[in-house]
Amino acid sequence: MITKSATRSLEPEDVLMHCQQPNNSSSTSECRNCESEHTSLGHLQPYTSEYPQNLKIGSQFFRQSDAQSPEGEQVYDRSLESNNQSTAQYITRSLEPEHTSGDHIQPCASSMTARKQSSRSENMDLDRLKTCNLSKTTLKDKEIRAKKTKVRLLSDIYDATKDEVLEKSTCHFATETESDISIFAAIIEGDNYDTAPILTFKQALKSKEKDNWVAAIKSEFSALQKNHTWTLVPRPCHANVITCKWLFTKKYDALGTPVRFKARLVARGFSQIPGVDYHETFSPTLKITALRLILAITAYLNLELHHVDVETTFLHGDLEEDIYMEQPQMLDNNIDPNYVCKLNKPLYGLKQSPRQWYAKFHRFLLSIKFQQLQSEPNIYIRKTKTEFLLLGVYVDDLPIAGTSEDLVMEFIAELRQQFPIKHLGPLEHFLGIHVKRNRTLGTLSLSQENFVDNILTKFDMFECSPISTPLTVPCKLSSEDSPHTTEETYFMKNIPYRQVLGSIRYLVSCTRPDLSFATGYLSRFMENPGVNHWKALKRVLRYLKYTRDMTLTYTSYSKAQHSNIQGWLSTPLHGWTDADWGGDKDTSRSTSGYVFLFAGGAISWRTKKQATVALSSTEAEYIAATLTTKEGLWLKSIIDELAILKISEFKLWCDNQSCIKITKDPKITEQNKHIRARHHFISELLEESNLSIGHTSTQTMWADFLTKPVPNAKHWSCCHHIGLSIHPNR
Repeated sequence: MITKSATRSLEPEDVLMHCQQPNNSSSTSECRNCESEHTSLGHLQPYTSEYPQNLKIGSQFFRQSDAQSPEGEQVYDRSLESNNQSTAQYITRSLEPEHTSGDHIQPCASSMTARKQSSRSENMDLDRLKTCNLSKTTLKDKEIRAKKTKVRLLSDIYDATKDEVLEKSTCHFATETESDISIFAAIIEGDNYDTAPILTFKQALKSKEKDNWVAAIKSEFSALQKNHTWTLVPRPCHANVITCKWLFTKKYDALGTPVRFKARLVARGFSQIPGVDYHETFSPTLKITALRLILAITAYLNLELHHVDVETTFLHGDLEEDIYMEQPQMLDNNIDPNYVCKLNKPLYGLKQSPRQWYAKFHRFLLSIKFQQLQSEPNIYIRKTKTEFLLLGVYVDDLPIAGTSEDLVMEFIAELRQQFPIKHLGPLEHFLGIHVKRNRTLGTLSLSQENFVDNILTKFDMFECSPISTPLTVPCKLSSEDSPHTTEETYFMKNIPYRQVLGSIRYLVSCTRPDLSFATGYLSRFMENPGVNHWKALKRVLRYLKYTRDMTLTYTSYSKAQHSNIQGWLSTPLHGWTDADWGGDKDTSRSTSGYVFLFAGGAISWRTKKQATVALSSTEAEYIAATLTTKEGLWLKSIIDELAILKISEFKLWCDNQSCIKITKDPKITEQNKHIRARHHFISELLEESNLSIGHTSTQTMWADFLTKPVPNAKHWSCCHHIGLSIHPNR
């Protein structure tokens, strides 16, 4: 529990403190410096040692090396990045039981003695430990009441003066318990104060980048007026009037450099009334798998690839309901408060805005002779006898692939006549994915190195020791590793387990199939993660460090290897399917995995725990093959609808002979009569000759690392054969 006491000026002794006395004494003594009663752990003295690394600052955790010392204890990397900021940090660390020694201290708080008899002091009141301001106050002014809690207090002052630290200070308190150790951590931010995200209109006008934000506000407001987004009308008596706010963001390039300041006025759609202010809201979005297929086709056929961004996208839709909104904050306040904005166009934040934009853009594309695919409604194609144009629609981002530069530029000119757009040139950065093309070698590579760096930096693992596999072999985690005691729960309460997994899962969905099993496996314990789960997740971060420059590469076709079928360029579509029978320790369920290759690289992959318990490895493989077949049919339907390529062979590869025999000859036996009927549709496809299935050995099963942890050699063999690679100097 932390409470406020009388404030006083900050003294040097308040900042640099360290316990020098052992804790084997049972008596209390009077402190010479502050004349208050202390525990037997002794008084605080100036501390000059280095920082250990199992540190928590606010909600951020510094990395802890997984290397082991000869004695079996954890070895800590003592490098702590200060980023040359004017920062004061008050830090304590969590120690394992074997690290427990006599130099742990309790805080100086005379009120602790008076409360020793209180039953409420048995446990720490964590609900009271919330973010608080430390402006013009000191660390000693916060009393920490915790019975039998040992804390090591470490701190460091950089180049900032005392006044600078106090003027720009924000303190975050958190406590946790593991064994007999409690963590108390606080950070005072210095120069980072002015680089914090802009959250309000007033903050934007007071920031160091005020001129940039003012220009962004004027640009956005000008666009709203140009589009006649609203009309000022007297406030209606019985209508629902929603509110609005400004959002401020920075746009970054592929290298993470800010290139644009963006201010956007958004409506607070949560105040809309269903059935009155909106009706339908659904709007389709381009699947990331379909985007990879477009990029793979672009590389395979050596097409031109460009990127267009539609400005003020949602303002171009047509609003069907009468919606009233409060007037926005502006640089000048000469606004009549008795008037409100009657919206003529959808605004960002309205629940129906995405749907209205998609409907209008869809009608425009159909009017200029584009055809929409039934299998993927966000892919459009326009063809002539000799040329074609391929378009993907991801809200306002449009990747455009065409057989010639002139054809692409002609379409961009048509777009510009209808909508305000930005032609960003050849596609280089899309949804956080860096696209690198080598026309000489005929390759197109996808990577997210900058996104990986952001993850490692955010969770203080950028300087961690890299490792070449994401999980240990074997890795048998279960719910038994979840916290079972109050102390374990306290320790894991503020561990950023979900945040780390969520960040990595976006990598998996875009360019990193090598992390598919690790993230899926660790996500099973997201509800109640334990220390072992957290250690496994930190290993994944170390693997990210090792593979930060991992690329997924597609290649162009070779005329010597691919023949024409009746004038069409043909290509095979192959998928690998695998299952790990009974691999889940808690439920005994199996894990399915598949990967599809096109143009030399993976275009679709998935790891999924099966919904039922398989009674044999054959049944587990059969269920996985059914899941793989459904995905393969969807990919094939997209390629068939495009009608620019012919699938010469649609084939699945499986390493289980019994599974292959069941698919080719689905006889009802005692061993398979219980298998659900929906899994048998793969046999019907084989009879219709739309699909073939073949046997491959375990050594050439490239989906193997999607179902379980595999050794280093097998892991990198799978990566290599599905188009993943890292820098050749590794």
